[in-house]
Amino acid sequence: MKRELLLYDVYPKVFLAHELSQVTIASTDYSTHFKEGVPYKVVIVPLGRGLYHGSQPFDQIEVCGKDQKLVFEYAFGEEQEYYLRILDEEGNRVVQLSVYAAEKDLYERRPYRGDLHVHSCFSDGKESPEFVCGMYRQKGFDFLAITDHYQYEPSLRAIEAYKDVPLGLTILLGEEVHAPNNVPIAFTKYHLEQKPFDAFELLGGQTTHENNMQWAFYNEMRAKGLDTIPVVGSSDSHSTLINDWFNEAKTLVFAKANAKEELFEAIRNQYSVAVESRYGESERIHGNYRLTSYARFLLSEYFPLHDALCYEEGRAMLGYLRQEADAHALLELTQKRTQSLLNKYFA
Repeated sequence: MKRELLLYDVYPKVFLAHELSQVTIASTDYSTHFKEGVPYKVVIVPLGRGLYHGSQPFDQIEVCGKDQKLVFEYAFGEEQEYYLRILDEEGNRVVQLSVYAAEKDLYERRPYRGDLHVHSCFSDGKESPEFVCGMYRQKGFDFLAITDHYQYEPSLRAIEAYKDVPLGLTILLGEEVHAPNNVPIAFTKYHLEQKPFDAFELLGGQTTHENNMQWAFYNEMRAKGLDTIPVVGSSDSHSTLINDWFNEAKTLVFAKANAKEELFEAIRNQYSVAVESRYGESERIHGNYRLTSYARFLLSEYFPLHDALCYEEGRAMLGYLRQEADAHALLELTQKRTQSLLNKYFA
């Protein structure tokens, strides 16, 4: 997590474009406190204009520190990321923070991270479905489908294991059904043209080679006019404890709620991107330019804070499986905290 997220807080982080909104910038550590009654300048830099744009000045707002906060109103313009560059009385930069303005259709949606292709010990995976769910929540996942080979029951088992406790993780029913052998490219092309499916698994975990060929084929089909194919990223994970494909591919969905129908609606209507997270490398996002821009902002500015809370909830889920006495109470608390964080930053 970067330094600015630990020492400052800005909320909301996402604003409705073109609408007057209240912005709060708070110092969260003594070392970064804003001086009471002292004026600061907040320079608002829209990244779409470029940081070096000639003589046209950026908007500036003067605001005095009060209760370790800077509070002001501003109407952000076009949909994009904005820097909030804070200057002291002498014009020295104090800190630079980021927010995002979104058009109404995207502003009304919330970001959820998930994996729709995961195995358990009931097929060729290593751990139980319920254990897998706890480990996924620890990594910051909001939804998950257990998809064992030709078996539906393991996903039912995962849901049953947590039916009596509140969760921030949505567990979806699933099963992997596939041809006995690899299918030819012509067969895949036919399916993309006819679309007898809801989404295309653009990332399937496993090797970079396989994923690279998927991207190339997908982009070629889009260039030929098939540009309405919803995409997801999935890990095909077989273990959450050993170094296979756990957490290497995932989907970010921009949905109106973290529930099955809302998640599926968002994917079908192309409000999703596929994310690749190879160990030791920065994340790569695959999707249209608009959602990729928004997703990159969220992965930097929102998800590190979200993930810290999810780790606590995932730990409590595993404690619940071990019948730890305080696990139920901890799950009630952590589920409320993750929802409160969402409400705070996407007001």
